[in-house]
Amino acid sequence: MQPILVTAMDLHRSGDLEHASRLYEKVLVHEQDNAEAMHLLGVLSHQQGNHMRAVELIARAVALLPNAFAFHTNLAEAYRAQGKFVRAVGCCRVALTLSPNYPEGLCNLGAALQGLGQNSEAAVLFRRVLEMRPNFVTALNNLGIALHELGEQNAAIEHFRHAVELQPTFVPALTNLGRALVDCGDAEQALTPCQQAVQLEPDTALLQQNLGNVFRVLGRNVDARAAYLESLRLDPDLALSYAHIGLILRSDGKCVDALPWLRKATELEPTNSIFWESLAEMYDELDEPSESITCWRRLVELEDGIAGPHIGLGRALQDEGFLSEAAEHFHAALSLQPVAVMAYAGLAAVHQQLGDLAKAEDLLRSAIRAQPDFAPPHGSLAMLLRAKLPNDDLAALEQRLADQQIGEGPRARLLFGLAHVLDGRGDFARAADCLREANSLESRRRYAAYSPDDHERFVDVLVEQVNSEFFSRLSDAGNDSRTPVFVFGLPRSGTTLTEQILSSHSQIHGAGELRLVRQSFTAIPTVLNQRSA
Repeated sequence: MQPILVTAMDLHRSGDLEHASRLYEKVLVHEQDNAEAMHLLGVLSHQQGNHMRAVELIARAVALLPNAFAFHTNLAEAYRAQGKFVRAVGCCRVALTLSPNYPEGLCNLGAALQGLGQNSEAAVLFRRVLEMRPNFVTALNNLGIALHELGEQNAAIEHFRHAVELQPTFVPALTNLGRALVDCGDAEQALTPCQQAVQLEPDTALLQQNLGNVFRVLGRNVDARAAYLESLRLDPDLALSYAHIGLILRSDGKCVDALPWLRKATELEPTNSIFWESLAEMYDELDEPSESITCWRRLVELEDGIAGPHIGLGRALQDEGFLSEAAEHFHAALSLQPVAVMAYAGLAAVHQQLGDLAKAEDLLRSAIRAQPDFAPPHGSLAMLLRAKLPNDDLAALEQRLADQQIGEGPRARLLFGLAHVLDGRGDFARAADCLREANSLESRRRYAAYSPDDHERFVDVLVEQVNSEFFSRLSDAGNDSRTPVFVFGLPRSGTTLTEQILSSHSQIHGAGELRLVRQSFTAIPTVLNQRSA
């Protein structure tokens, strides 16, 4: 069988794994205890991603030739691929007992220690390997990973670059170089190595995902989505790609379109708190507190002992009118983080809704004392007290407005608060100026992706479709019950007044502004599996 084994090894080295595998198996049919064929078939199985079979085969080869130190080293790699790092360390130590200066054994031991989080110890081993073999690209790449984890970013990049210079087609080093450059804020430089990695291995899903990450950081959202979609075509279970597509759509102002992508990410990784938080915030932006409550509750379970999820859940519960439970979560947040300003602000809003304005004021002042430079409590206090806002508080508010570094959202909040104070004091002209600027900031922040042309096309399609024929076709589709009455109309057209007049009847209850119609309307593209207008 030796000639067949030699041929199999040549095919293996050339990358023809399928034919090499058949020949290794042929050798083992005739020579069941051929340790070399068994070992190499195990290595080949590892390369194909079948790590369990690799362990079985290489372990059997080790039993046949226990002094073959290379066998122990490759068994370690198969264990490491399964996440069994302690076993991998053990295999490497046996190999090094047999051959103390075996570079591959030292390198694989370092990689196994990295899996256990022991990066400092791993770095020592990689440096020892490079002293023996300076151009060992795997050791250079692994040392770069260890340095990156230890916070030595520039040194890590230097080692990744050296590995790429020595072997330009070494995909792991190209990938790690790209990631490290992105982490250092140099996405422009990261693009080339990530593109080269994809060109070398176009069918590797994680490389497409890495390329998408670079495009996303560069703001090239269309290219990023294309890369993420390609990664999902290759591996439909990549939760991060789903999440990033959702976040890109959200940044483009398409929150409704983003929802199914983020929901899929949470389904694939139900314990990923970042995904749940992004989904909760998305529902908050869409004014869907009933949906966001579910997400925030899940996040409270996952992030036990963290204040933020309690604050998010409290705000969503407050929006749905569950004031007592909302207050409980705001208090929980403050017990975890006594200077949680948004928890104070949330509690203040709850007490304001309950009519306890003095307590609301006290809580807002607690928020300001906890973080004097944080703008929202200043604005909320101004809106609460209006003309009664003391001059010292007014001066503090205007001081915050003078800060040119303040964001658009907080600045708008301050301007709305100042407008309430000025209006109450009779300074109507300046109040109007504040409202004009605040509204402009809010519009720019909330509707940055708004396109008048797109909206006009949407209205034209709506008018064309919802015609007399449409209503004639649906004339018999209504509910015979005379109980529900829906009042529709443009803003400021008297719909609220109409509801109040009707609900003054003893047998009619005014339900307020319901989200049913908007929810149904925005769900139409998803239900019909069509792109939204």
